[in-house]
Amino acid sequence: MNAALTFAEYERLARRTDVAARDDLKSLMVPLLGLAGEVGSLLSEHKKHLREGERYSVFTDHVAEEIGDILWYLANIAGKSGLSLGDIAAENLAKLEVSPPVGAIAAKASRKAKKSARFDDGFPPPQRLPLRFRVEFREVRDAHGMHLEIFKDGKQLGDPLTDNAHFDDGYRFHDVFHLSYAILLGWSPITRRLLKVKRKAEHRIDVVEDGGRAGVTEEAVSALVFAHAAQHSYFKRYVD
Repeated sequence: MNAALTFAEYERLARRTDVAARDDLKSLMVPLLGLAGEVGSLLSEHKKHLREGERYSVFTDHVAEEIGDILWYLANIAGKSGLSLGDIAAENLAKLEVSPPVGAIAAKASRKAKKSARFDDGFPPPQRLPLRFRVEFREVRDAHGMHLEIFKDGKQLGDPLTDNAHFDDGYRFHDVFHLSYAILLGWSPITRRLLKVKRKAEHRIDVVEDGGRAGVTEEAVSALVFAHAAQHSYFKRYVD
C-alpha cells in the first residue's frame, strides 16, 4: 500500500467496497450505525488494555484496525453527504490554526477599531466613545446580598448591579460586555448612556441608535452571550 495515499485516493478505493451504495436513507444509516459500532469496539480495546496492561500485546494492532474501520465509515458518510475527507481535514486544521489566544484577538480587534471608521466620527468630542478608559469594579455586600458598583475617575457609573437571580452566577459583572463593545466595536448604547456621550447632535441618531430600543437590544445580546458562556464553563479553556 502506498504510504503517501491521499484522502481522495482512499475514498475512491474505499468506495469500491461499499455494498450499500444506493442513494437512499438505508445506505446512509448503515455506515452511521457501523461507525457507532466501531467506536464502541475502539473503546473496548482501550478497556482491555487498561485491565490487562502490557499483557495485552495485541493492543496496538487492534486499535489500528478499529481506527481503519472508523476511517472507512467516515469516508463513506462524507461521500454520501457530498463532502470530501480532504476538504474536511483542511478546514478543521485551518480552524485550529486561526484560533489565537483571547488576548491576541482583543489586541488585534483593538488595533482594527482604531484604524477603521467609527460610528461617532464627525460628532463633537463630548459625544464620542473614548478609545481607552479605565473603570473600577467594586463588590459590596449589604443586607440583601452582593452587588456591584462601577466607577470611572472616582464617579459611579449607573446604578449598583445584582445578579437578578435566585443564586450567585456573576451576572452583576455583565457590564464588562458593554464596555468591551464600546472599545472593540465602537458600539454600545448602554456605555454611551453611562458615560453621557449620546450623539445628541443628530436627533434621529440619538433616538434610534442611542435610545431605549437600541439599549434593550444590547442587553439582550449580552444576556445571550452570558448564557452561552455559562453552558461552556465560561470559556475557561481560553483563559487558562
